[in-house]
Amino acid sequence: MKLHVGVGNGCGVCHAEEQWTPQNEKTETMRFKQTGWMVQVAVIAVMVYVPVAGEAANTYFQVNSGNWTNPVNWTGGVPTAGNNAMIGRSDSGGVTPATCVVDTASQVCPALYLASGAATDRGVLNITAGDLTCSSAAYIGFKGTGIVNQSSGYWDCQSTIRIGEVAGSDGTITLSGSGVLTNRNVLYVGLLGNGTFNLNDSAALIRTAGTSYVPNSSGATGVVDQTGGLWDNGNQELRIGPVAGAVGTVNLSGSGVLTNCGALYVGLAGSGTINLSDSAVFHRMGGHAYVPNGGPSATGVVNQTGGLWDNGGGNIRIASASGVGSYSISGGALTNVNTLYNPVNGVGTFSVAGSSASIHMASYQELQTTSTLRVAPDSGGLSPINVSGSVSLKGTLEVDFSNYGSKTDDFTIINYGTTLSGTLFTNILTEGWSADIDYGDGSDDSVSLVNIVAPVLAGTVVTIR
Repeated sequence: MKLHVGVGNGCGVCHAEEQWTPQNEKTETMRFKQTGWMVQVAVIAVMVYVPVAGEAANTYFQVNSGNWTNPVNWTGGVPTAGNNAMIGRSDSGGVTPATCVVDTASQVCPALYLASGAATDRGVLNITAGDLTCSSAAYIGFKGTGIVNQSSGYWDCQSTIRIGEVAGSDGTITLSGSGVLTNRNVLYVGLLGNGTFNLNDSAALIRTAGTSYVPNSSGATGVVDQTGGLWDNGNQELRIGPVAGAVGTVNLSGSGVLTNCGALYVGLAGSGTINLSDSAVFHRMGGHAYVPNGGPSATGVVNQTGGLWDNGGGNIRIASASGVGSYSISGGALTNVNTLYNPVNGVGTFSVAGSSASIHMASYQELQTTSTLRVAPDSGGLSPINVSGSVSLKGTLEVDFSNYGSKTDDFTIINYGTTLSGTLFTNILTEGWSADIDYGDGSDDSVSLVNIVAPVLAGTVVTIR
């Protein structure tokens, strides 16, 4: 839609062009200045949507509950390739709350809008069978609360998926059962509002293009909770907490698999967290993992209590810029890491707790004195950090003996395959424990804690400086 406003007699011409959205109403005052004098022209432009060739119209779901394929449920009939589907909208002939069911093959629409009229709107789409193709964007909670529950069938979204579009909106997608969703462009789990993506059972999310944002704006929150199924990220970037003020969390548990993830940002300028547990799998390929990669306000946290983290041969860069980052592992396996930097520039912590994890990398490098290597042995000792290449130490070793009982057995902290440089800060032990660090001979050896003496009552934290 175009609005052209002209002012005659040589005073100037204004051409204002704007795409129609469901909310377009505008009053504009335009000023024109020419040859030293001012003319003020008041222009009132109420933008009325008039479909033109190639532009989709809207059809509104007008019952509180019903089937997608029933034409009487829509103000303009069942959506087609030329009709946007508007569900849970409180004006324009629509109703809220509204629940629409897709259970038949070959359903289509350009854009899909759930709860697009007001903050109090609520729109629900249940996909229980069949298939739905959206050739344009899907807005899940545009202004109000939007929910998609897909338990079976196939949903092909050929453009962006935008969960929680505007500030204050809430959107949720839940994939379960055997449901399959293909997303062929950017995914926003929280754009300006709040977004949640749940993936369970044997369901699948197949992404083919564009970055995944969890969320994408300051003040927004995004949560991915995957307990099963497959998330194939198509070798695209995953950005968790990408801007200042954004808070994003990805929980991988159960039998969930998140694979083909390109560059990973756990906190870019905002706050990002990944929790990996049970038998879940996180597989990266291409680029590196940044935990985080922003300024002083950026925070990145990885908690691994189980599962497999396959880093695809890339680096893990804790506190890559000037933020604060940490990676903690107490179970599962961390593998296929080229170099783990702890940190690069900011404040970094790498923590190993207990004796049940498997940790393998080609190189471990502490580049700043703001590095902390924290170890917490249990009754079985400590899972060693197995490094096939070089190790560089520069920071502080913290030892938590709270689960070690009164044992005094030596234990290995790092096995290194080539060379070791640097030391951890001075061996000053507190809380009643005493021990020494043995750095090995500097080549193909290990860093160990030896000569451990336990007090009658074990302390909790020992810092070696």
